[in-house]
Formats: sequence, C-alpha cells, structure tokens
Amino acid sequence: MDLLKKIVAGAVLSCSTSAQAGLISGFENGLQGWDHLGDVSVQNAASGLAPTQGLHSVFLSTLGANERPFSGVASPLADRARDFLGIETDYRYGDPYMVGFPDAMSASYAMYGESAAIKTQFVVNGPGFLSFDWNRLGTDGDNAYFTIWNDDLGSRINGWVLNPRTYTGGYVFNDVGLCGRAQRPHVDGCAPYDRQTGWQTISVWIDQPGTYHLGFGMNEAAEWTVPTVLALDNIRFDVPEPSSTALLALGCLPLLMGCLARRRRARPALSRIVE
Repeated sequence: MDLLKKIVAGAVLSCSTSAQAGLISGFENGLQGWDHLGDVSVQNAASGLAPTQGLHSVFLSTLGANERPFSGVASPLADRARDFLGIETDYRYGDPYMVGFPDAMSASYAMYGESAAIKTQFVVNGPGFLSFDWNRLGTDGDNAYFTIWNDDLGSRINGWVLNPRTYTGGYVFNDVGLCGRAQRPHVDGCAPYDRQTGWQTISVWIDQPGTYHLGFGMNEAAEWTVPTVLALDNIRFDVPEPSSTALLALGCLPLLMGCLARRRRARPALSRIVE
C-alpha cells in the first residue's frame, strides 16, 4: 500500500499543471547556501556548456594539484569527499566501500583519485519530488553520486548520478576541453574524452516533512586518469496541489497503470529514484 501511494503521487505530479514548484538552486547567486570541497566552480555558457535553467550551472571536477582546476582549488582524494558528505565506508575490504548504494563499489573498483563535493539543506513541508538536471563530462571510469539525508528521521538515500559500469547511454562532443586541463601530453588519445552525456534529469520521491541535506560527489576511480566533471543545474522540489490531487489521480489512471507495470520490473534498490 505504501508503494501504491508513492506511485499515485508520482503519477499525479507527472500530470499536474498546478504543482507548487520550488527552485532550491540554479546557482544564479554562485555557491551561496552551499558548502563545497575541491574543484567546484559556477559556470555559464562561455565554458562550452549551456545551463538548463537561468545563466549558470555548477561544475564538480576531479582535477587535482597537477592539473588546471576550474576554480583554482585542487580536488582532494576520494575519502575526503565521502567524509564531507557523511557517507559510511567499510574498510574491511582494504578500500573504501560505499555502503547503501544500489550498485556498491567492490574492492576491485575502489575510488582512489580526486573527488569534489557540494552540499546544502532544504525544507520539505509535504510529499513531493526532489529533482535535478545533470550532465557528465568526460568518458573516463569515474563516478558521480548523490546523497539525501535527514538527521531527525535518521534516514539517508544514496544513489548514482552516473556509474560507468551500469551506464547504457551514449556520449556526444562538448566544447569544455577537459583534455587541455589535464596537462598530460603523454596521454595518448585524450581527445575522445572530451565528450558529454548531455543534460538529463533525476527525481527522488520524499514523503516525510522535515529539514533535509542534499549532497553531490564526483569521484575519480583511479589516480592519474583523465579528469571528469559533473555539471548540475535546476535543483528543485515540486509538491502537488492537495486540492487537485484526487481529480488528477483519476485523470492519470492510464499513466498510473503504466507506472505499476514498470515498477514490477524495476530493481528494488532503485525503487525511490526516477530517472
């Protein structure tokens, strides 16, 4: 029954033309309201990547001290970012093991290299979707992830923005020019890494009111590999109008039936994430 309620609410929001849309951040005021670690920078279209909302987006990169970080601040090693975001690790495997992720990191795929991270907090007054636009620049084997937690409820949702082992989408060219920032002329065939996934959106259903924290990380899989960037924009929380919920749910019945069919095929670990 709880799952059915979540699917109904999701269908209602998908159909709604009168949802309360609240922009958490479009980075139009820079990094105001965000704590950040490593190479985190606010960019505009002059970077080679156009934002999806407003004039700005944010870049989280794996550019280290021997490279040319966008912000001029080098990204530290991976464990610093996970500590910064409060993500549990398990060192029994000899490497940081990311607990609670849908496709957890194995010891053979540990994250050793640089990592950047940002975090902020937002208030939820009623059930709705937290959504964000993302774009991954670079085709190296690096990981982008997010985490949402509520200290009062003792809850946390971890999820991949992009995990190269499970990503099935393609890449297209971009003009940001990561290879030039790597400053490694000895790296053969660097140019093919100047690619992007293109802007995409992930939404996460949150059903309990309270103050939540939101964090993002871009993590290098190994030291001295080609750098990557996680671009973010249009971070928002959308709440359906209570007065229209019943009528919208009735009108969205065909969509609801489709959602139910898809949910039966979905992996349980991703049951709260809509991509």
